[in-house]
Amino acid sequence: MKKNIFLTGGGENKHLNEFNCLFIEELNKNNIKIIYYVAFGKKRDLYLKEFQKTSGYFARLGNIKFILVDDVKKLIDIDKKNKETALFMGGGNVMRFINTIRGKEYYGIYKKKTKENQVLWSNQEQINIEKYIINFVNNGGFYYGTSSGSILVGKSLNTHMLETANEDREFGLDLLDGISIAPHYEEWQSKFYNNQEEELDTKIIRLGENDGIKLDIDNYIPNKQFKEQFIKRQMEHLRLVQDLMILLEINKDKLPFEIEKNWELLNRGMKHDLDKFREYNANKYTKIEEYYSNKRNCLDNKYIDKNTLYDCSKDHYSTQRHHAEYHEINKETYTNIDICEICCDIFANSIRNKDETRGKNYCLTELFPMFTSLKEYQKNIIIILDLLSSIYGN
Repeated sequence: MKKNIFLTGGGENKHLNEFNCLFIEELNKNNIKIIYYVAFGKKRDLYLKEFQKTSGYFARLGNIKFILVDDVKKLIDIDKKNKETALFMGGGNVMRFINTIRGKEYYGIYKKKTKENQVLWSNQEQINIEKYIINFVNNGGFYYGTSSGSILVGKSLNTHMLETANEDREFGLDLLDGISIAPHYEEWQSKFYNNQEEELDTKIIRLGENDGIKLDIDNYIPNKQFKEQFIKRQMEHLRLVQDLMILLEINKDKLPFEIEKNWELLNRGMKHDLDKFREYNANKYTKIEEYYSNKRNCLDNKYIDKNTLYDCSKDHYSTQRHHAEYHEINKETYTNIDICEICCDIFANSIRNKDETRGKNYCLTELFPMFTSLKEYQKNIIIILDLLSSIYGN
């Protein structure tokens, strides 16, 4: 069943009007007239003001009734109301929010991390309602999150640069196939979140103030056969690239440029394409295997949305340094290590595709004409492909 998740990075409703109208339109299509406004992230005086402001705004968009939920007991069995009620998860302190949901005490820490300097923020009865919210979303219930309410549904909660990044590692509701959310995003934070993705092993969708996104995520459970096909095919490529990078490490003196650090080529090779095995990508790549297997065998593919089939490839190209797309999108120059990995990737693909030119024909007829950013590196790429042919063999 498809999940219905609407998320914003924070901001003002008047600047999110188009996005909010889309949300109300979807509720109307499904005959949902009630929204539970869940206020576990802020103190009472703050969330009452937010509730009045937000409920008044949405009332003007459609025939919608907002109900304030400031008691965890009101969300017990919420999963049984997924066809009549939507959840609106407001902003505030995400750690306070998740601990309230999980029935734990939460202490706001001031100045020093000692018991004397801690203030008990959550005075809720300690009842764990996490499973009810997860079931609600998995069963197709409509979820609208803003700011910390957006962070909650992700894999990691350590995605707010100014609040949770330095907290102990904490996991969210993980309703986005391993993806995490960073609200209040600004461009100058880009490098920080690139590092966070690697450290937390998650893709981070970055939402700026007044940004909204609708995520149509299905509860796809990979078929064992197609999962095995994807793993086998991908591991063959990955191991070959690793072997080729090791060969270049051993033959560094034959490269057309200098690699300063020892083991740098080997270390990069060990990380090649590992992003494809993260949950949010692995499920999609497995779905691609299933799609083409069904197509070859004339089986039904109606339930697979072809328009979103290659989202994982687009994400891969834009985040991995051995693809020219990465450098053109992020406006980053190529390092010598990048060029070596690009060559090993091309060479490995040429073996799988039985290309006797070992990737040179592909470079000359497709890659170089398509990506002008590679112009000054073309000569070295051809030299390295020839080197790989001589030391790996044809």
